[in-house]
Amino acid sequence: MKTKVKSESGGVTAFVAIFVSAFLLFGSIALALDSGVLYLERRTLSNAAQSSALALARECIERPTNCSSYGLIQTLANENSPDGLTTVSEICINGKTQQGLDCQPLTASKVDCSPLPTNVTKFVRIRTQSLSSSPGIGLQTFFSRSNSHSLDACAQVRWGNAGSAAVYAPFAVSICEWAKQQSLPRVLLEFKTNDSVSSCTFSFVDLAGQTFTRNGISGWAALDLLSASLPSGARASVSCPNPATDQPAYLQIGHQLSQIARDQSSINYCGNGTLISKIGSWLNQDLYLPLISTQKLSGSATIHTVEAFAAFRLLGYSLQKGSGSASDVGGTTPTGNWCPKNTNCIYGEFKATISPGSELSDQPGVPNVGLQAIELF
Repeated sequence: MKTKVKSESGGVTAFVAIFVSAFLLFGSIALALDSGVLYLERRTLSNAAQSSALALARECIERPTNCSSYGLIQTLANENSPDGLTTVSEICINGKTQQGLDCQPLTASKVDCSPLPTNVTKFVRIRTQSLSSSPGIGLQTFFSRSNSHSLDACAQVRWGNAGSAAVYAPFAVSICEWAKQQSLPRVLLEFKTNDSVSSCTFSFVDLAGQTFTRNGISGWAALDLLSASLPSGARASVSCPNPATDQPAYLQIGHQLSQIARDQSSINYCGNGTLISKIGSWLNQDLYLPLISTQKLSGSATIHTVEAFAAFRLLGYSLQKGSGSASDVGGTTPTGNWCPKNTNCIYGEFKATISPGSELSDQPGVPNVGLQAIELF
């Protein structure tokens, strides 16, 4: 008698196929997860490096004496890391480390910072590195098993004079006035002369230690932000724009302005309303004012050139309601007779800060008056 034996090769083949498919699927999922972990970690490191570099650059601009305060940077790096496991591996300020040593040289790696342009002297560089919850161990993934990866990122920020600024208030200030006193709250008087130029030839040292001599008006003058002397793309949407609702004028260093107003009645400023009705929206804000030099032309004609921009915190004002009328006073003002009769006055202080949205000026011979721009590069 013959006994028939049923072949099991087909079942084995099916089992092997299912096993291999499951293994490949599992491996694909693990690989995808590892890739996702590495991508997210890389982005986290980059965000931490960039935010830390921007914060340190701001610190160097606004509080130069605290520029080497490095404790802030590690805190910022961890705050920008979801797992709090990002470390700062290098802090470089203007080419030097906290210990005064030369910073690490740049490499050809895609994750390293780009080479410095030849004219850059003020910059910060932050390098970040991944960690795990185990001290001294880098990032671990499924396929790394007992090994670990240490990812790196690098960010650089440079800063310098703001080459432009968003201008809301119609105050053009003589650069001579900034030069006379850069600190402490002070009173700025509206200039008024018959020949459009008062005596203001002034030599001064800027915040970078450079010496300049400029000619100009005295005090402040009203600038028409819709003036035809401004490029069309630089004009404001309305006279005396409100920061909450209107488009400012975008002025640049080198812009020449012909429409500088002199009037003892503030009712004639801000073409769509009085200056008194507008000035409240700028109180206790940093206004980015054009600092101008002035050249006298034939007759009473003048040309005013934007030399730089300064941040001015407007604290108070005294504005005439009309010729011979009492003044309208608002905000915080000095005590006593701080504003002469029949004069429009503003009160505030110049500050060192950063102009948002401004490009960096690489022009030589631009005075450093405290308003800076920063950029990643």
